[in-house]
Amino acid sequence: QGLMHGIILESPALDSGWYWQDKQQAFHFYAQLGEALGCAQDNGSGEQVACLRSLPGHAFLDFFSAQLEVVEKRLKQKSGVDGSSMWGILRSLFGVLTRKFKPGGLEEHDNNILANPLWPLLCFGLIVDGTESGLPATPRSIYEGHMSSMVPIYLNHESDEGSLFAVLVAALFPWEQRTSVTHAAVDAILTWAFGGNQTFTQELLQKFYPGRWTRQPLFRLVDAITDAVFKC
Repeated sequence: QGLMHGIILESPALDSGWYWQDKQQAFHFYAQLGEALGCAQDNGSGEQVACLRSLPGHAFLDFFSAQLEVVEKRLKQKSGVDGSSMWGILRSLFGVLTRKFKPGGLEEHDNNILANPLWPLLCFGLIVDGTESGLPATPRSIYEGHMSSMVPIYLNHESDEGSLFAVLVAALFPWEQRTSVTHAAVDAILTWAFGGNQTFTQELLQKFYPGRWTRQPLFRLVDAITDAVFKC
């Protein structure tokens, strides 16, 4: 009490699953990562934690670097980006914007993990553990439940907050053969990003982000991410 008289929040994500995860999700996610690092999952015995602690520090850095290298390699392959000339870049971008969406699947040595859509670029999430000593709830719930200091709060969002994130999500979307930003691709990306709930996503798209020739597909993705992750 009395430590602050006002708060300014710039571009906050107050309860988005892209940034905040509950304890069960966190344990599941990091257990999968531990297994990918060579430490088998356990039933709570602590064996996986002991295994991870025995690894040299560079093992974690090497793992993350390898993830980024795979992402970079696949982005080049899937997008067909040719950076050798301006004409090559323009031709590649035209292909991404007009190429027909073709669903794809996991490749050899891939693992299906539960993570935010920007993994590994956004490689962690804050854990809502429900405790007094940790984080009892998401910031939105804390504020609306009057669990925070009751001081004036100024909250600011950009009109197209999701622009950069939309480009990254479109580029990182794993379930397609070649990178595409058509209406069909955006429908598939949003269904995946919202947890695979097709009924919910279809209703959402029809009501708020319908695909039509007067609205570019990428802008639909920008609007959806701006609303879902930041504003709502």
